[in-house]
Amino acid sequence: MPSHRKTKNRPTLPDPLAGRGQAQENHPPIPRRPPGPRPLLLHLMTAWNLWQSSRNAFVFSKNASLLWHPKMRNPLAALQDEAAPLDPALLAVALAREADHRFAAFLDGIEAYRDHPYRRNVPAPAAVWREGATQLLFYKSPSQGRTGNRRLNSKTSVPIVVVPSLINKSYILDLDTETSLLRFLSRQGHPTYLVDWGKPGPKELKFTLEDYIAGRLHRSIEEVVAREGRPPVLLGYCMGGLLTLPISLLRPDLIVGMSLLATPWDFHAEGITRLGAFLKGFEAAIAGVGELPIDLIQSMFFALDPLLVVRKFVRFGSLNPTSKQAYQFVAVEDWLNDGVALAGPVAQTCLHDWYGSNAPAKRMATRILLSILGK
Repeated sequence: MPSHRKTKNRPTLPDPLAGRGQAQENHPPIPRRPPGPRPLLLHLMTAWNLWQSSRNAFVFSKNASLLWHPKMRNPLAALQDEAAPLDPALLAVALAREADHRFAAFLDGIEAYRDHPYRRNVPAPAAVWREGATQLLFYKSPSQGRTGNRRLNSKTSVPIVVVPSLINKSYILDLDTETSLLRFLSRQGHPTYLVDWGKPGPKELKFTLEDYIAGRLHRSIEEVVAREGRPPVLLGYCMGGLLTLPISLLRPDLIVGMSLLATPWDFHAEGITRLGAFLKGFEAAIAGVGELPIDLIQSMFFALDPLLVVRKFVRFGSLNPTSKQAYQFVAVEDWLNDGVALAGPVAQTCLHDWYGSNAPAKRMATRILLSILGK
């Protein structure tokens, strides 16, 4: 860590989102966040190596032209020509100072995040069904609360069952009372349900995808049909979209429609293919602990863009900590760092069938072709 770096004093900040998810004044001191962004050590090492490599490159720059990547030869040659008139010793000092400054800015962004006063605190919806770690949450609309009639405006409203990912907690869809897709749908008069998978317990750690889809998800939808007297629309978010698709084949009579949000389907798309070799090392970890730990899951996303977190936190450190933008950043980062481990058998299927053989894309292409052929 650079020796010239000074720790900032950060006083208690007012909350521009007061009443939307923040502990209020006169409450006990807010505990500090667990280390984040996850995995913290990986991001720290990446940032340090990024700027340390600039120093190393400068040392060898005069004789390194043959080592440069072919695509970088012309830009680096132009940079070398531009630096030629400068005193090498002074340039080395300036480069080291800038590298230290940027690394310090990244660390300051992390500290600003960890010290920020925002904490999510929103009313919890009622759980109307439970099975193991999974529960079905019901978001009652204001009109339903006044009349007690769940079928109010039944001609224009439709029940909605939202299915989130297994690896991220579902509250990204209910971040606070205003930034909430679930509460918005409920306010429009739709009986809105959320399948909250919860944290895998001893039983869930042995689950396959079939256990989640044909078991928990299937039965939760049956519960909604029993409560509402009519089939719902399924709304699958992210990985949850892949979990909902088989329901349309397994029990088409249980649903009237389906919508998918941010659902991946082509796992060999550009940028994702590089994960193949990276994921092979995960198999031993899954076999050893019976799950895919959240820090390894986060490492997968890191591999897609290794410098994304560095850019985000450097920028966050420059924000006014009392701004709405800063509070929203912290709210989303808290959710990202609050992930859930994936059951071992499910993780193996995802690695082999999704990232390995790209089964979702192949099956979708087959269905499209059959529909074109009228079969």
